Amino acid sequence: MPAAKTASQAQLKTVHGKLDAKIDGVGKRLDGVEKRLDAKIDGVIVEVVKLQASVRDIQHTLETRVASKDDFGRLMAAIDAFARTNEIHARETLMLPKVIDEQGKQIRDHETRLGEHDRRLKAVEARF
Repeated sequence: MPAAKTASQAQLKTVHGKLDAKIDGVGKRLDGVEKRLDAKIDGVIVEVVKLQASVRDIQHTLETRVASKDDFGRLMAAIDAFARTNEIHARETLMLPKVIDEQGKQIRDHETRLGEHDRRLKAVEARF
């Protein structure tokens, strides 16, 4: 049995050597994978940092340049008030020529009547 034991030990050493070689190979491959993952993670970290900066810029823009709901409400109220005023002026603009025409007719009527009164007054003065 000692020869069988020696053969088994030799086989074990051979298997052990092969396993060590395979484990070393797997370890080296894992090291390569780890380095590639580290590089990818570093790239992702850089992109996340850039993205965070962009989000901060957008947030700053929203906070400083974009109107809030209150600002929008005030703006809409001002636009509504302007629209109402503009509507009033538009109606007045439509009515104004008619009013001026009516007043012109009245003035001409008054002028005619005053002319008639003036003519009568001169006739009465001429008698005295």
